[in-house]
Amino acid sequence: KILSHNLTEYKIIFRPYPDKVSFSIAEKLKKEFQYISNVEIDLTSGNTEDVYKKTRFYITDASTGGFSFMHKTKRPTIFIYNKNSYLNDTSYSNYIDSCKQAGIALSKIEDLPNTIKIIESNQDFYEKRIIDFFNDELFNQGNEVQYIWNSIEKILNNDVDKSWTKVKA
Repeated sequence: KILSHNLTEYKIIFRPYPDKVSFSIAEKLKKEFQYISNVEIDLTSGNTEDVYKKTRFYITDASTGGFSFMHKTKRPTIFIYNKNSYLNDTSYSNYIDSCKQAGIALSKIEDLPNTIKIIESNQDFYEKRIIDFFNDELFNQGNEVQYIWNSIEKILNNDVDKSWTKVKA
């Protein structure tokens, strides 16, 4: 509702995990937003690629889908995270720190409208940041299959590849 009232110039598509939404919750969502013209509730289990094509801003929880979106589109994801978990769970906080490096991570949903406006006026900056992030974090992009075959061959021959040591602490 925060987005629908503060960003009326955007169409907001709410697409929950299809296998996580019961029929009763889906009906409640549809009823809740039926008179808000810029909100669509998408309960299909359609192709994610189709969703990416029509999405300007991907807003999610700490889902890895946000990274898939950024890698595919070079557009930022806005991750909404639980501040208490961030402060108290080291693995969660490390994951959110990665979200912050590539996209944007917010602990307050009220910050969304302003964040979207910032992204709009800095699109080139975010695209470069996403490209740099994936170039640093992923190796052998475009050559993944060959890399895996070469790695299996090295393992079978009790050999070690120097790239295997590229691990961040």
